[in-house]
Amino acid sequence: MQRLHALNLTVPNGNFDISPYPMMVGVDPRNGKMLVEKFICWDICPDVCMVFLLYYDVKPAEACVESVVGTPLISPPPIPGDYWGCRPVVDWLDKPSEHPDRPA
Repeated sequence: MQRLHALNLTVPNGNFDISPYPMMVGVDPRNGKMLVEKFICWDICPDVCMVFLLYYDVKPAEACVESVVGTPLISPPPIPGDYWGCRPVVDWLDKPSEHPDRPA
């Protein structure tokens, strides 16, 4: 996640290469779902763009929560409303004792 944050700091400068996206990055061992990095631009490109970590091809938004246990990515302002994918819940990486498969 730190790498994605650093990467996203370079997006608005206009020299960002979007050609490799979406990019497969691995499998989430918690649920067996493929993870991808996906470039999304939702208003003035490249000023309002980011690379997101998402599960590959999880549709609709309800499936994200019910079967994958992720967080739906809904387009933020200035143009809100569209479902773009399912974000993995990653906060347990910072708190290993709270991971559901590990004792507290």
